[in-house]
Amino acid sequence: MFSDHQPRQERHTFGKNSQVDHRKKLRQRLCFGFAIFLCAAFVIVLNPSTFDYDSSALVFWTENSTTSSIGSQGSINNGDDNHISPSLSAVEAKIPSTNYNVSSSTTTTNAQIELLRPTGRTVYSYVRGDRSGAAIQDMLMAHAYAFSKGQRYGGACQRREFPDHVIQPRKELLQVLGLESEMPFRCSPTGKLMNRFKYTQQDTGIFNTPNYLEYMHAVMMQKQQQPEQQHQPKRPKQITVHIRRGDITPCRPRTNGFPRYLPNQHYLALIERYKAKLAAASSSDSDQQQPIQVVVYSESETFEPLDEFSQKGYDLRLDGSIDQVWKAIAFESDVVILSRSSFSLVPAVLSLPRTTIVYTPFWHKPLAHWDDIGTLDPVLMNTTLTEFRRLKKTCPDKAERKKQEKERKRNIKYS
Repeated sequence: MFSDHQPRQERHTFGKNSQVDHRKKLRQRLCFGFAIFLCAAFVIVLNPSTFDYDSSALVFWTENSTTSSIGSQGSINNGDDNHISPSLSAVEAKIPSTNYNVSSSTTTTNAQIELLRPTGRTVYSYVRGDRSGAAIQDMLMAHAYAFSKGQRYGGACQRREFPDHVIQPRKELLQVLGLESEMPFRCSPTGKLMNRFKYTQQDTGIFNTPNYLEYMHAVMMQKQQQPEQQHQPKRPKQITVHIRRGDITPCRPRTNGFPRYLPNQHYLALIERYKAKLAAASSSDSDQQQPIQVVVYSESETFEPLDEFSQKGYDLRLDGSIDQVWKAIAFESDVVILSRSSFSLVPAVLSLPRTTIVYTPFWHKPLAHWDDIGTLDPVLMNTTLTEFRRLKKTCPDKAERKKQEKERKRNIKYS
């Protein structure tokens, strides 16, 4: 009996030992894999610039992961937007950051461009499917990030083919700024694209990179050169106002905690304030006070009527050419009053140094030299919020809003 059971018991013991050995090897492999993962993470933390690129196959994942992280945090601006990478690029080493004047001399402008132009490798981003303002803002952030690393920006690549009516307005807007060669629509020969999270994590803080705006102004002014005229009459001082309306109403949900709609009262108060500032400045500079022109760009589809602006003698321009709005903001204005929109934010970032930019807080942070109304006049911001709440009470119910939105989209489709 004993001899009959002995082989069976030995076989059973051998089976248990093999299972233990298999589990032990599996644990060892898992530990080894986890150690490799920790080492890779450590390398990324120490030298993030090694991973500036994403392959084109991974860019879609990067975009989605960035979007989800923004949603979980509630805002894209939770970091310090004014933080600049401590590593000096080749561009920063060329010339110190100082107060500057863009010269009217073509030779001097060309010298500035060549002195500041990055000489590193060429990098590319991808074309966003947003509206023109947000899409060009994304390209501008990629361009600024490349500049901060001493790299050349090669352009934005269409990962999927966009129709001409989407791409052409963007090309025209860049042409108005004189940046069509600096920020083209072009793909990388290698197929590699920039990691979007890298160049958007500082938000508008990336535009504070030393010498970046000096370089962009030199490029823009190279295309704006005009022959000097003797006895050229003084132009009137100009306040340009962009009022975002159309589908933006008080009834619309907030974006990252901010209502996108700003009431008429808010713009009217800012216009009066900066008209008085310009009048005081011009009277102190000369005996003869310069005339002040107020140009308001908006849309005919609006929640509040815009008659108040025309009644005050302001030049109200509705449904005009979008490239004319950008030209006015970037080149023609002494004061620009922004809406909560990327459309006016982009030309404001690139506006000339003499221009005063009036910024009302929203999810994109202001540049360091802008007039932040949230800081300068909290009383006006409280008054604006009270007026917004009053207007919101007049909104139709949800079913009626859906019906109106459906009708609006139908009119746009067939217009």
